[in-house]
Amino acid sequence: GKLSMSKKKIKLGTETVDVGYFYTEITKKNVDKWYAIQELMAREGIKQEEVMTIGDNTNDKMMILQAGFGVAMEHSNPEVKKVADYITLDNNSSGVAKAIKRSLKM
Repeated sequence: GKLSMSKKKIKLGTETVDVGYFYTEITKKNVDKWYAIQELMAREGIKQEEVMTIGDNTNDKMMILQAGFGVAMEHSNPEVKKVADYITLDNNSSGVAKAIKRSLKM
C-alpha cells in the first residue's frame, strides 16, 4: 500500500539518496490530539463547530472526525479520509492553503 508519509531524499554530491522515515509517538492512555484541542476550546471559549483540523495519519482521525470542519490531506491514510468533511491536495501542492480558503467560503 501507499505510505502516508512523504519520502525524504538528500543530495550527496550528484547522487540523490532515499532516507527512511520512521517515528514513534508515545502518549498517555486516552489522550490524543482531540483531547488537547478540547482543553484549548474550553480555556478559550471556542465552540466545536468553529474548529477546523487538518491531518493525514491515524493519530489525526479523532480530531478530524470531531472538528466542525475536519480535513484530510490527499495522501492521508484511507481510514482518515473516510471521516473527513473535506479532502484537500497533498502537502506538496499547497493542500493546507486550499483547505483554509475552502473553510473561509463556508
